[in-house]
Amino acid sequence: MSFNLLIRGLFTRDPSIWADDPTTQAKISNRLGWLDSPQFVADHLVEIDRFAGQIRDAGFQHIVLLAMGGSCLAPEVMAKIAGVKAGWPTLKVLDSTSPDQIASIENDIDLVTTLFVVASKSGGTIETHSLYLYFRQQLIDADLPVSSHIVAITDSGSELEKVAADAEFRACFINPADIGGRYSAVSYFGLVPAALIGIDIHRVVATAARAIAECNAGTGRGVRLGKWMGKNWHLGRDKLGLVLPIDIEPFGWWVEQLVAESLGKQGKGILPWLARLPGGDYPDDMFFAVWGGSNTYEDRRVMYQGALETAADLGAEFVHWEVATALAGAMLEVNPFDEPNVTQTKQMTSTILAEGVLNMSSSGVPASILISQLGANDYLNILAYLPDTALVKSALDRLIKKVRDLTDRPVILSWGPRYLHSSGQLHKGGPNQGVFLVLAGDTGRDKVIPGKSYGFRTLLIAQAQGDYKVLKEKNRRATYIKVMDDLVSDLDKLLL
Repeated sequence: MSFNLLIRGLFTRDPSIWADDPTTQAKISNRLGWLDSPQFVADHLVEIDRFAGQIRDAGFQHIVLLAMGGSCLAPEVMAKIAGVKAGWPTLKVLDSTSPDQIASIENDIDLVTTLFVVASKSGGTIETHSLYLYFRQQLIDADLPVSSHIVAITDSGSELEKVAADAEFRACFINPADIGGRYSAVSYFGLVPAALIGIDIHRVVATAARAIAECNAGTGRGVRLGKWMGKNWHLGRDKLGLVLPIDIEPFGWWVEQLVAESLGKQGKGILPWLARLPGGDYPDDMFFAVWGGSNTYEDRRVMYQGALETAADLGAEFVHWEVATALAGAMLEVNPFDEPNVTQTKQMTSTILAEGVLNMSSSGVPASILISQLGANDYLNILAYLPDTALVKSALDRLIKKVRDLTDRPVILSWGPRYLHSSGQLHKGGPNQGVFLVLAGDTGRDKVIPGKSYGFRTLLIAQAQGDYKVLKEKNRRATYIKVMDDLVSDLDKLLL
């Protein structure tokens, strides 16, 4: 099928460009709402603006977003790039079950002036629901009205919608059900939290709408990007380096989850990672997207994305990469809207929670031996079930640098359990090129999950062990290491 027919198929919502099976086509047809999302949000801008103004005027100082994967990465990226807006609350994203990470968030907020945004399509995501139960109890214990401090973003008919109605949440935003989590940047999931911290979402929506129109006409960067990605994959290049200036590097996190989860299946996939352009010849399996300056041209190995100067520009950037990924999926002959392997670790985690976590400090070969197994087409992924603090991140950066000094292969940092809902799909469903170092942080701290027989410490360890077990079942090269006591010191000793 010609690429022009793929473009036409995308914008006429023709699922046959991705699949022949009628059942699969029906499922795909119910995942294309993101093509209309700029218009959907435009129709609700007054409502969002009014609500954001009410929250600011009520004196809230912090917005804590409880969500996982694609449901929280877009607003986190917008917040990081836009910075703090004077007179508006700040955004804190909690997408971790680490008790230490939860404690870090608690230390930075005052419940009296904090609004919790619970974002989940289904409402049944174990991490998000557990975090909701925890902070709901904190509000109750502090004699604060739960209904005034919690907002929901979800799909119609979800369990979360019912919870929001029963508990009389301050608001419940119902997103179109045909928008998947990783394609939800320009929807209530991405833009309600952004508006709550003072980002001008009118401009974000305007650039997104313009990008959709350009791609529909066949002239947008998104269609060129999709064709370029697909062509490189067909030429044997399946490692996409994302080269971003430091001030917009967070956008790479969002691209990673979109591309990895959408294309990593059926033994195929494109691995995105935060990279630097090689000084010499490019490795045979790599190609690069580069941001910065005014360049927008591409060749076979490098495509310049132009500058990303304001948070408003992110609207167009989200759309171009969504369009590109959907079209690349057609060229790879995979369904870019499903995630068949994501549920495997969820099921394994549930089994471990029921049977009890294993008493293991390590499993698999030593880290140094694992890294030595990297082949010419492989990559190392550090799967960190650790608190995302400055000290831990600095220690992980040192570990990554050590590995890069030993090899010229991509080294990726993925925070657990967040990645389970996104790039974890590529780990199990993509080509067997990954070498995985699972780091389970256990400082002994725990926090109770109301109504559950286990706490967050147990949940975190169960998720790390569950992911490791599924990786081994998929014949992936993986090592599990429990990082205890002084997390930073233990991380620094890993490769000694």
